[in-house]
Amino acid sequence: MDYKEKITRVEEKIKNKAYESAEQDLLQIINDEEIKSVEDENNTHYTFYNYVETLIFYNKYRPTKKLQQPNTNIADAYMMLGFINSETKNFGKAIEYLNKASEWNPVSPQIIFERAFAYRSIGDIERYKAEIEKAYQFIYTSSFMARYYRELGFYYTTKKIYDLANALYTYSRSFVDTELAKNELMYIAKQENREPRFSTREEVDKLFTDYNIPLGINDNVVQIIF
Repeated sequence: MDYKEKITRVEEKIKNKAYESAEQDLLQIINDEEIKSVEDENNTHYTFYNYVETLIFYNKYRPTKKLQQPNTNIADAYMMLGFINSETKNFGKAIEYLNKASEWNPVSPQIIFERAFAYRSIGDIERYKAEIEKAYQFIYTSSFMARYYRELGFYYTTKKIYDLANALYTYSRSFVDTELAKNELMYIAKQENREPRFSTREEVDKLFTDYNIPLGINDNVVQIIF
């Protein structure tokens, strides 16, 4: 059975909430991989999800060693282990696995968002915000961009800075319009004892400037994709 088949089987187990069995399979996949470290004398062995992440990595870190991709996406295996342990509320272990995932792929927004969720779940709201902000420099899709603004919206909602939270959820909809964003806008309206509304573009621009929140995809990432 090749790696892709093994991962497909793991994904099916996760879908069916067979978490213990999926975790054992993932640990075996990692153990079976011949490459055990990110770097050796001549090579680096990062495992990216796609070519865009490879480009972002090279642009940001300017590596001097040759990149050799392992047969196994080790970062993804560790990320899935992190997800499993978040689902089973073992958040400390989840963070450990997600830190390992970041060693093998330091530019994945998906991994960073998953780690942010773990910090949010244990109530470390400031570390949660720091992780979300860290993800921004690596974001390259509309779905990641929408999530970035929704996650910041959640942070500022917890801080009861409702005008900014409303603007963040509103702006997230320009990337991907989700029910989650709409529900959060309704929640904010309830807290302020008013009808739900979308923030105007003028409000978004002013609040983002006041709170130093970037507007849209990072220019450097846009140039890399272009």
